[in-house]
Amino acid sequence: MENIFEFLRFHFEYVLIAGGLLFFIGAILDWKWISSATVGDKARHAFIFEVWGEKGYRVFIGICGLVLAICGFVFLVLRWIIRL
Repeated sequence: MENIFEFLRFHFEYVLIAGGLLFFIGAILDWKWISSATVGDKARHAFIFEVWGEKGYRVFIGICGLVLAICGFVFLVLRWIIRL
């Protein structure tokens, strides 16, 4: 188990890409654990729910996931460039 954490710590870019794509795909496919917020989540993102509703929240989560995946990809490319 320790080797897995060492691998993920060294290759954090893959974790960012996978997590970002997971949230992006979940927002597109309307997975309930992403799109239906609990009471606590609504309190944290009350502005998004009041202005844009549930679809706006899904778009917000999808954009955040896409940004996270893009950041992971940029870190991966930068690491590849630095190794050259």
